[in-house]
Amino acid sequence: TSVNIGLVFLGVYTFELLFRCYVYRSQAVKSRWMMLDFVVVLLGYLELILQSIVTGNVLAGIDIIKVLRMARLARTVKFVGHFPSLKGILRGLFSAMMAMVWGGFLLVGLLLIFSILAVELVHDEQKSVGHEDAYCGEAFISVQRSL
Repeated sequence: TSVNIGLVFLGVYTFELLFRCYVYRSQAVKSRWMMLDFVVVLLGYLELILQSIVTGNVLAGIDIIKVLRMARLARTVKFVGHFPSLKGILRGLFSAMMAMVWGGFLLVGLLLIFSILAVELVHDEQKSVGHEDAYCGEAFISVQRSL
């Protein structure tokens, strides 16, 4: 099962970390990648402890364990430096994502501007027109409703 596979990987990561600490000794403390690996292994054991403590639905609403699992993905970041083409692909993907985020901000800003204009211009005119539908009478009462 996935729990057993997770335990196997945690054991392999622990063995690798201990082996590298033995080989590099004092230099291991200075390496940022070693610190990242140490944090990932530590979070893996913390996840294991939390899973053994939590029984039933005591912490069912809190997704701490899922966050700890996602932290393990940080370990894969160090492999990007070994492959220049992968590094270029990820840099391009990140740049495209940033462009999409800024485009989303621009769309939200334009929606907000047009909602403000609709409330200011349409709401007064709407009062004078009789409406059969309840939604039409309340659609432009506030900016939030007009969004």
